[in-house]
Amino acid sequence: MLHGGIIGVTVMKNIIRWKTAKGFALPTVMISSVVMLLVLLSGLVSTSSTNTTLKQQYFNRLNKEAFAAGYARAQACLNAYGSPSWSNASPLRPDSTCSGGAQCTTGPTCYVLSTANLKTTFTVNAATSNSDGSYTIPVTSEVQQFRSSSSTLSQTFPYNGYAKATPLYWSAVSAGTNFTCGLTRSTNPTYNNRVKCWGSNSTYKLGNKTSDNSLVPVDVASDGVLKGMYIKKLSSGMSVSCVIASDDNAYCWGHNSQYGLGDNTTTVRTSPVAVYRTGVLNGLTIKDIAVGSNHTQCVVASDNKAYCWGENLYGSVGDNTTTPRAAPVAVNSAGVLLGKTISSVSAGVSSACAVDSTGKVYCWGNGVLGNGSSGSSAVPVAVTSTGALNGKVVTSVSIGNGFACALATDGKAYCWGGNTYGQLGTGNTTASYVPVAVTGLNGITFTQITTGNFWACGLTTTGTVYCWGRDGELSGTYVINSTSPLAINTSGVLAGKTITSISAGYDHTCALDTEGKKYCWGGNSSGAFGNGGTTGSINPVTTFNTWLTLQY
Repeated sequence: MLHGGIIGVTVMKNIIRWKTAKGFALPTVMISSVVMLLVLLSGLVSTSSTNTTLKQQYFNRLNKEAFAAGYARAQACLNAYGSPSWSNASPLRPDSTCSGGAQCTTGPTCYVLSTANLKTTFTVNAATSNSDGSYTIPVTSEVQQFRSSSSTLSQTFPYNGYAKATPLYWSAVSAGTNFTCGLTRSTNPTYNNRVKCWGSNSTYKLGNKTSDNSLVPVDVASDGVLKGMYIKKLSSGMSVSCVIASDDNAYCWGHNSQYGLGDNTTTVRTSPVAVYRTGVLNGLTIKDIAVGSNHTQCVVASDNKAYCWGENLYGSVGDNTTTPRAAPVAVNSAGVLLGKTISSVSAGVSSACAVDSTGKVYCWGNGVLGNGSSGSSAVPVAVTSTGALNGKVVTSVSIGNGFACALATDGKAYCWGGNTYGQLGTGNTTASYVPVAVTGLNGITFTQITTGNFWACGLTTTGTVYCWGRDGELSGTYVINSTSPLAINTSGVLAGKTITSISAGYDHTCALDTEGKKYCWGGNSSGAFGNGGTTGSINPVTTFNTWLTLQY
């Protein structure tokens, strides 16, 4: 069953929220003017046309609120169960579960709004499946007026309509710490390249102007700095997410007390803010962006140089200091980066790496230097390119907790750093502070590498996924740790599917297939799967997330 969260439906500027009762989320309409309007109604004893019009306007408003609450319930149930589980004989009502049920008549949970004089309710009848995978959902809302003296029903005001619930597909997904964000994919420009997040909302990392967790995707606020723009790239980390928008500038939201947002403040932000661009980024645009843990974020700008900001533990900003940086600063380019053209950046736990145009790797911060040292450096150092990386051209790097993995043009993965849980994928738990090849793949090659807290996953050229490191649930095979790659389970929801992208977070991994459907596995205690629940899974699970279009 669904517990908690916020469904993104706004009607008449009043927000529908969900609160838990009887083990299921129930809607309550937050109407700021209700007291004033009820007082007004109590005085409408005149039969004048003016009073009648005012009364009708108010009842229309209440009906629309109840109407929207009914569709929000339908959307939540579709998200949780993948298909309608109610019927005409057992419709959805304010107090029912997703299987529907009879309308109760006493107590506040029986209605959307319940006062001595007025009550509002809804009935959601059986949904009709359409050829495009959407559902048409009919609903009736009703305002009930009671006599104050006897509490008997005097009048009812029904309202009929329907909505279309359209499947929500994804073009990108980025897993963080107990939350996930994704970019939507649609042929309708209104729905395309929009950013949504779900899961834990501590430190406002869902970016939707609240601190409430959500078990289903909610819109990141787009009425501020992101108004009128679409999103080109997304990255999520421990408690921050950042995007590159259609204006080629960077915007972030989430935890800011440790300088995480790069807006030159430590002010709490409940929605996206622009990364400060009056300083070193003045006149530049952003080509790549990476969000890490422990408040380190980095970008590649249009001058092909790297810039970072954050708490700067162990020199993770790379400016040859450990001074916290609330706005971007240039990564030191007087040493190994002198004259280099930076093509991509990655960020991890108090660390960062960059790949140049020749496929060489440079890292700074703590634990992932890759030059034979397990220590830290406040300036970039060259990752050893002899040994396993001799003659290799690296295309990307992903950083976990004290280790990193690189993907080269030969389709193979190379990792370095700590190896307590087998996260280097070498068949043992021996640490290596220079790159070593991931073994046991028998000719399998990768197109993408992603790292979680103490594990890594690779996406193969055939669209399957292998994982290694801590916790067997991350590979679909229940073992404590795996020092060699294991294929995730494809006998369930992934049967016949081709995976196109993967992203690992703190304790969960998510993937997308060719259709844009989302699958997640691992830990789900805060709702990071976005499937309406909090139960983790050792095998991939999928969800039916929807756009909800209200049509009165």
